[in-house]
Amino acid sequence: MSELLSKVAELLNAPESLVQRSAEARAEASGRTVDEVLQSWAGGESVASAEKPAEEAPPAEEPAPPVEDKLI
Repeated sequence: MSELLSKVAELLNAPESLVQRSAEARAEASGRTVDEVLQSWAGGESVASAEKPAEEAPPAEEPAPPVEDKLI
């Protein structure tokens, strides 16, 4: 993994420690391995999440009509 880490760090122009931490976080969030994340970053592919995407929330109700202020 160190060669791959070095390659990705060079491609991203970032320190290896930062790339390592970022890859670990992405791997945990997506359910992939760190190597899979680094390989995708090295090849430009995206890492698909292992989980299904969250469903969109239903549209909000229409807002109430504005209240007119009347001066007395």
